[in-house]
Amino acid sequence: MKKLSALIVLALFASPAAFAQGNSCATAIPLTAPSTVNTDTTTGTGWINNYGPLGSPSNDIVYTFTTGATAPTGTLTPTAASYSFALYLLDSCAAGAGPTPIGSTATIGTPINVSVASIPNHQYFVAVTGTAAGGPTANGTLTWDTTPTLPVSLQSFEID
Repeated sequence: MKKLSALIVLALFASPAAFAQGNSCATAIPLTAPSTVNTDTTTGTGWINNYGPLGSPSNDIVYTFTTGATAPTGTLTPTAASYSFALYLLDSCAAGAGPTPIGSTATIGTPINVSVASIPNHQYFVAVTGTAAGGPTANGTLTWDTTPTLPVSLQSFEID
């Protein structure tokens, strides 16, 4: 009996789904920019049921970034997909009933302008999921580019 209990405990610790990155607000994947991001929602779970009024019956993978003292500039642009995807920019994160997106796209080549992320020093989230019309099987791969930048500030000035 002790051996069986030990095996069960070890199996629980080895479960990748319980600790997979992007499968919860706490494990949201940090974004860097500029970069090309490859997301595979087949590795996710359906932990967000809706984004405001938009249903989300498929799997979700979430990323995060924090703004600086001023709003970022740039875009989040989908470049290739193997399924009917939805890319959402969110000003908060919650499992179950998620927040209403402040930016969204479901079209290759149509970007989300990140300047809508206008709260200084605020954590934002980017969700990759399937379209509601795609149903629970709307999962696959999405490649997207991040080009957000923060305004440059003068660090030092010198006259020779």
